[in-house]
Amino acid sequence: MALQIHPPRQQDFARCCQEVFSQDFLQTGIGSLGEKSQHAVLKNYYCPNPFCQEINYGGFVTDIADEHGITEIQTAGFGRLRKKLGCFLQQAPVRVVYPVPAVKWVVWIDPQTGEIRARNRSPKKNAVLKVFRELYSIVDLLWPENFSLVLPLIECEEYRLQNGWSRDGKRGSQRDQMVPISLLGEIVIDHPHQLLDLLPEELPTPFTSAELQKLCKVNSRQASYMLLVLRKLGLVELTGKQGNTHLYQLCPQ
Repeated sequence: MALQIHPPRQQDFARCCQEVFSQDFLQTGIGSLGEKSQHAVLKNYYCPNPFCQEINYGGFVTDIADEHGITEIQTAGFGRLRKKLGCFLQQAPVRVVYPVPAVKWVVWIDPQTGEIRARNRSPKKNAVLKVFRELYSIVDLLWPENFSLVLPLIECEEYRLQNGWSRDGKRGSQRDQMVPISLLGEIVIDHPHQLLDLLPEELPTPFTSAELQKLCKVNSRQASYMLLVLRKLGLVELTGKQGNTHLYQLCPQ
């Protein structure tokens, strides 16, 4: 099945961005918000009612609790959700929103003056596949019927202080803020087999980890996380060896 990307509510997203940035953000500077801008924009996009945000639920604070259930917006570190999810999944539908920087512009900031030095488009692609690293942290909790994963595809600006250890100050630099510009679409995963839609269609049968790595344009660690999650969820199985190389194939649905 081809990957399905749902069209965004662009006007609503633009309104949420305007509301967040109309606060003290522009006056006090990048990185000054107590709550990061991307998280704030997405929280208002998925639930514009402030009375349904930051709700105490089962001894934990959730980003959103409304008539649709519980929504947690997590930009990284799914492992921090483990205790929450263990509680929430027993009581209500749970949606985890994981924003994907589908198009990213890197904005370099002079650490001394705060002035913008450059704005370059990042060449990195397939950022959506990083979700497998996050899912690995909670894979033993997956996949109950009341769980869904939403991947908003964001065009964003990543502000970085040019204070790294390399000569140009970029390697080892400090990321200050990820600022959303627009929403390009959404991937909604209600069932684990939909994760297979993230894989390249030209994946051979059987395939090796090296072939998965090459076709997905990821490093060996990312390919390992992909295989670990897909095998744990019963979506990929080990079929044998070719020399010292493991062979895998997709499980029949």
